[in-house]
Amino acid sequence: MNQREQQRVNREKQIRECCLDLFISHGYAAAGIRDIAKKLNIATGVFFNYFESKEKVYFELIKEGADSQKFIKQMLSVNENPIQTLRDVADKVLCVFGENGRSLKLFVLMMQAYWSNATPEVIKSLLKDYDLITPTVSLISAGQETGQIREGEPKALSAAFWSALQGLALNKSISPDLPFPKSDWIVAILKP
Repeated sequence: MNQREQQRVNREKQIRECCLDLFISHGYAAAGIRDIAKKLNIATGVFFNYFESKEKVYFELIKEGADSQKFIKQMLSVNENPIQTLRDVADKVLCVFGENGRSLKLFVLMMQAYWSNATPEVIKSLLKDYDLITPTVSLISAGQETGQIREGEPKALSAAFWSALQGLALNKSISPDLPFPKSDWIVAILKP
């Protein structure tokens, strides 16, 4: 790759990272191209040399996040020891968050996009399989049958588990020096 191509790749990455930060801090709807250009100290036209629209960058970031989080769904399909599976999921998620601030930000972005009414329909279609609460319900139900997981509405327990991880991701994206708890602390929400 020659120097000009490398500069183009670097600028595109810089724009993506800026968009990721602004989409998280301002929300997709409120983050404008002018905001992106101002933060990068570039003309708005420079943005359009790399991306045709703000929605295109958003789409690419959401797709990247969805692709990188497929491992979670795969882990949730292990049903031999439900509480251990959930501990393994929490371990893996917290480990990925700790190793890679970008993965943490993508997790937050996906969470926001999943719940936001401002998310464009083309992006909502990418997120249709992002629901982590529903696949966790059967795991929790199985754990309740064996006495590993407390009694209670499985969907509510699933929501509590994922809300704890999502809240940690959000707080860590705002305060990078915030320490993570141990995965056992998260799983304790589910224990009898």
